[in-house]
Amino acid sequence: MIAHHLHSGKTHHEANVKNQALTPMEESALISFIKHATALGHPIHREYLHELVEVLRKEHVGKGLSPLGDKWVTRFLQRHLDVKSQVVKSIEKAHVEVTKEQVLEWFKQYREEIEKYGIEEENIYNMDELGNATFLC
Repeated sequence: MIAHHLHSGKTHHEANVKNQALTPMEESALISFIKHATALGHPIHREYLHELVEVLRKEHVGKGLSPLGDKWVTRFLQRHLDVKSQVVKSIEKAHVEVTKEQVLEWFKQYREEIEKYGIEEENIYNMDELGNATFLC
């Protein structure tokens, strides 16, 4: 096996790319989307992930690919351990369990989104049960 790799052989993963539902670039974009959505407080549910990937694959289906199997999401999560499946908790319990590191990560993601889209400070607002307030990072 090692000798095979030394002579420009493909890894098991590389050899099966053509059989995967998404290209490596599509999977990378999907992982990035999942992480951003989760960091912004919108976790992606398994059913939605399955539907989303089916929409992404519409281009590929014309090439003779069959629909995703029932276990595709489970296998996807096993391949990408950095995208963990988490049980959604009540807001009160989630607030108690938030760590300083998680808060700092949220603000880091928040700043990245502002910079990415060039959002001006005067266009950032916070809305809650008390009304409008400017929200600065």
